[in-house]
Amino acid sequence: MSEKEPETMETTPEQFQEFCDSIRFYMDLLHLGGWKAFFYHENETTRGPLKDCFAQIMMNKSGRVVDFTLSKTLPKYAAMNFDPWLHGKHEACELLLGDLDRGCREIWNNYEVTTWTHSVIRRLERALPGKPTKET
Repeated sequence: MSEKEPETMETTPEQFQEFCDSIRFYMDLLHLGGWKAFFYHENETTRGPLKDCFAQIMMNKSGRVVDFTLSKTLPKYAAMNFDPWLHGKHEACELLLGDLDRGCREIWNNYEVTTWTHSVIRRLERALPGKPTKET
């Protein structure tokens, strides 16, 4: 009898550190220093479980506090697309567009705003520099 291959992948403390370093790098690059950032390596947030997502951002605009959470457990099918640096970059872009995103949700529906926001984020991901090398 053969063992069944796991359906999930565990993210490591090293990957979590890379995720955090990426967010800090892009927050600095995008001049987002007015936020107090907290980082978590969990499978749940106060919103509930992180299902089928790599990471989540939660912002408190009035307090300028932001929580970034990297999921400890990912679906196995998502493992090939997992890049802690890129996901950190993505979450920093979410923070950059957070105020605009929230304002738009007062006028348009959530699906439209999420689609538009992520369209801009995809462009930013391509336009912003990648992970710095030791020489830079």
